[in-house]
Amino acid sequence: MTRGSFEGVRADFDDNGQPVLVGVRPGGKETVGVEGMSEGTADQLYLVLRLAGLEEYLEQNEPIPFIVDDILIKFDDDRAVAALKALAQLSTKTQVIFFTHHQHLVELAEKNIDPLVLIKHTLNACP
Repeated sequence: MTRGSFEGVRADFDDNGQPVLVGVRPGGKETVGVEGMSEGTADQLYLVLRLAGLEEYLEQNEPIPFIVDDILIKFDDDRAVAALKALAQLSTKTQVIFFTHHQHLVELAEKNIDPLVLIKHTLNACP
């Protein structure tokens, strides 16, 4: 989802010996704490963790809806497309409901997600 900026995450310890989650750069030698990530990258990390947790849950349990609201607003277009594709893949296992009021995200989804998978519903503004 980070388009190659990170190759994974792992648990580490901060300067006070407290456990922290860090992003692992390609090659595995450099790590970046959440505090050192851009807001968009931190949002990507949290989304990936939510998706991983849900994937694990779905292996042992009945499907539950995954509902998200404007989670991609700090993603650039390439990373937003990667996230939309991950959500589309997840939709093969459980219902995914993605809310947004950002038209460019709708357009990215329309361009990059199979129209048999993407169902768009638009609400009109009240007069």
